[in-house]
Amino acid sequence: MESRRLRIAIRFGKGNLAQTPVICAWGAWARVGLALAAGIVSRLKKGVLMQARHAEAQQDRDYGSAVVEFDDVTKVYDDGTVGLENATTSIRRGEFVFLVGPTGCGKSTFIRMLMKEFEATRGHIFIAGRDITRLKPDRVPYLRRNIGAVFQDFKLLSNRTVYDNVAYSLLVTGASRAEVREKVPHILRLVGLSTKLHNFPDQLSGGEQQRVSIARAFVNHPPLLICDEPTGNLDPVTSLGIMQLIYRINRTGTTVIVATHDQGMVDRMRRRVIELRDGHIVRDEQSAGYTSEFSAVPATDLGFAEEDAEFGLGPEPDSEPPTNGPDFEPDPEPLANGPEAPA
Repeated sequence: MESRRLRIAIRFGKGNLAQTPVICAWGAWARVGLALAAGIVSRLKKGVLMQARHAEAQQDRDYGSAVVEFDDVTKVYDDGTVGLENATTSIRRGEFVFLVGPTGCGKSTFIRMLMKEFEATRGHIFIAGRDITRLKPDRVPYLRRNIGAVFQDFKLLSNRTVYDNVAYSLLVTGASRAEVREKVPHILRLVGLSTKLHNFPDQLSGGEQQRVSIARAFVNHPPLLICDEPTGNLDPVTSLGIMQLIYRINRTGTTVIVATHDQGMVDRMRRRVIELRDGHIVRDEQSAGYTSEFSAVPATDLGFAEEDAEFGLGPEPDSEPPTNGPDFEPDPEPLANGPEAPA
């Protein structure tokens, strides 16, 4: 009978204290043991997490003046096509860099790997010292917050006004309505579209649409601006205005990478040029032209020095890139049951 009572007390947690003193003592010790075990498990979890973060920090780098680093990077697509092969280069903070080369040479692969759209087959890519080849998928949106992107086809929201297209970039990062009301009109004034706030994209010229794209990319003042053929669909005069705008952004300290086929613009601006061919970096020159032959032409022989001075273009062989630009924002810790990070 007593044995049966003990079994019932154990199973249902019931029983008179006077009748089941052993069970009460056992329950008290069990609770103490469970509490100790929970504490040990919690400490172990924290220790493992700390070790993982420490290991990650050891593998990342102190980026100093290098914003972008490709370390022996190779990208092979599923069909066997080689996008990049053994690419190694470094881009300093505040630099203006042109990526040039024929169609299919690897420019778009280079750009899209920086945006974490493609994974490297091997090698490492560092942005602001962080190895993005090891970046977890839920961290990618926070990486992209630090990168502005301008594309040849603009990628505007056709059913949104100019104001709303630019405001969207702020809203998805959690900006308040007050910030949007302050920043959007300001950036649209900077790109010369203060009178087009309520127009839709199909009511704008190609050059105006690209200016909206640039405003959207720069409204958050990202430390890195990537432009993929930004003047590819524009006439020469409009292209000059777009490149002047991008150049002005660069002079604020933002690092700029422009993939382009616009030989005239590259020759005219004479910035750093990285040339790709068949997935290989075949040339990396400062104050260079589109081709190595043109790079040998003295800048004084180009014949438009006065015009370039007016536009803020032209070679700057002795100048250092600005280093007082915006900093990369650290990844916030993910929120438990919070909203998803914006892409």
